[in-house]
Amino acid sequence: MSAAGAGPKIFDPEAKDLIHDYGGSLPRQLNNIATACLINAAAANLEKINQPMVNQTIGDFQLP
Repeated sequence: MSAAGAGPKIFDPEAKDLIHDYGGSLPRQLNNIATACLINAAAANLEKINQPMVNQTIGDFQLP
């Protein structure tokens, strides 16, 4: 991701905590949520993923 110009800290700590809580510590679910957040952030041209972005993504993608 650094090759694409991303900084080392893309996810705010609060966003990571929310992803972890929502994903239930299941690696595949955590990956799905994080990937959906990255897609949503790219579509919105955002450089940082925060807690509101995670909430929006979970709602938009209707993740289980």
